[in-house]
Amino acid sequence: MLKGETIYLRMLEAEDWEKTYLWHNDSNIQKSTCGPVRIVSKEIEKQWVLDKARHNRNEIYFAICSLDNNKMIGFASLHDINHLFRSCHWGGIVIGDKGYCDGIEYLQASLLILDYAFSQLNMNRVTGSCLREHLISRSQIPALYFEQEGIGKEAIIKNGRKYDEYYYALLYESYREHMEAGDYDVNRLIMRVVSNSKEIKKEFTK
Repeated sequence: MLKGETIYLRMLEAEDWEKTYLWHNDSNIQKSTCGPVRIVSKEIEKQWVLDKARHNRNEIYFAICSLDNNKMIGFASLHDINHLFRSCHWGGIVIGDKGYCDGIEYLQASLLILDYAFSQLNMNRVTGSCLREHLISRSQIPALYFEQEGIGKEAIIKNGRKYDEYYYALLYESYREHMEAGDYDVNRLIMRVVSNSKEIKKEFTK
């Protein structure tokens, strides 16, 4: 278990399918991800969760749970874990429970996942991506000191539209330096998220 201030992360378990089923069928959640919009049956979802719970060498799925009541409020993942090149791709964080969408749990989960990737998996490079229109992710990912490495023009097609995909990466040395400087304090991160959000909003009002 990876423990934060108000949440903890554990490995995904087979019985978690009931929650992930709801979130995978939530159009508001699915439309903002880089993956395709999927409509899944309960049987498909049960098998999907069981597969993720059983196999965690090249990808790891975490359940995000509240410390107050052990309630699962979301999930997150690391993909393409390559121990030779010490790299992995952060699949992002889904906070499916609407009662925990103020951003605090997202940042706590982010810090726990980054610590796990760098300190436990011994990764040197963590990558991530998001849609250009996803204001929240584009505000939060750089706030965690990921650097933008490029843009995939019209890389994603969904919702009847073509979307640009923004690519980011965080290296261990940068992560370590910011940790030692205290830059990963949650209050500091919130300020960075707010600042980034204001700048990105200007982009869409031009």
